[in-house]
Amino acid sequence: MALAFSLPDLTKIRQVLAGRIEFKSQMTALLSRINFIAELQTRPAFPKGLEYLEVFSERNYPKGKLLVLVHDDIYSSVKGKLSSYVLGLAYEGYYATSYRIKNDTPESMKKFIDRIQPVEAAILVGDFSKNVKEMDSIILKRV
Repeated sequence: MALAFSLPDLTKIRQVLAGRIEFKSQMTALLSRINFIAELQTRPAFPKGLEYLEVFSERNYPKGKLLVLVHDDIYSSVKGKLSSYVLGLAYEGYYATSYRIKNDTPESMKKFIDRIQPVEAAILVGDFSKNVKEMDSIILKRV
């Protein structure tokens, strides 16, 4: 697998090699971006008579699509409630897709959400606070 680095990344690597900036912090930041994982979670089964809600259509979901991004640190404690949450959003008119997020950085989160567009909003579950402050180009709405 080939690694792709941006020009700012290559500049930082050169600075690290020249001893001008600390190696550990810069390499940790670069590697954490490379290891970003967004694991798609299975959508819940809908009750009998509502199976048509399992597939997205503008008619079934007039309010659009949502992303539910669950931080890996708390995923195991909310996993059981996630299906109910996605069902509840469906009943409100939103098609929700949930992902388990590992090794997030502001840049990786922005790129991931941009790839999934169009979505009405991204709902972040867990401690994303260190990254949300830096994600100024993403508009997060309250649902």
